Amino acid sequence: MSTRNKLLKKLKNISVPSVSKPDIPTFEQSLPITAVREQFVQQLKAVGANVQLITTTQEQVQWIEALVGQSSYIDTLASDHSFLPLSEVENYQWVILQGHIGVAENGAIWVDDNSLPTRALTAICEKMIIVLPQSLIVQNMHLAYEMVCKKQYGYGVFIAGPSKTADIEQTLVKGAHGACELTVIIDISQ
Repeated sequence: MSTRNKLLKKLKNISVPSVSKPDIPTFEQSLPITAVREQFVQQLKAVGANVQLITTTQEQVQWIEALVGQSSYIDTLASDHSFLPLSEVENYQWVILQGHIGVAENGAIWVDDNSLPTRALTAICEKMIIVLPQSLIVQNMHLAYEMVCKKQYGYGVFIAGPSKTADIEQTLVKGAHGACELTVIIDISQ
């Protein structure tokens, strides 16, 4: 008998006691929404995102117009971009997306395929604006994943700040695999 077969035979004869599954705690939003929002804003700023609090649609439009200026952009909030070829996406400097969940503990924002005309958009745009109602900000990833699991998404991604990496010769590079600039507009009226 080969050494390999002897080893496999010994492994088959080992008895491993069964262990019950651990209890998974339930998580609840225990802080007031203003405290959760403040933590979210702090985390966004810590990862390099710009943040603007607004209370009306008119303010939102004004901020977006001020940021975008005369640049080309894709506004997924205002129009239907059910499909957009990559060859067209590269011609736009800005993309404006609807955020679906904000996570206070790390500043991540869930964006799903309902907001994306093409999945690669979050990785190839230069500058990104995400609009998020305050009511969709949760304390932690546990609550965020509970919300994600309740819906049927074909695709989604958590975005946390502008893209950056320091893997290449320990030099910070922005825009390596996503937007170089991220602005989050939080609607505190919702």
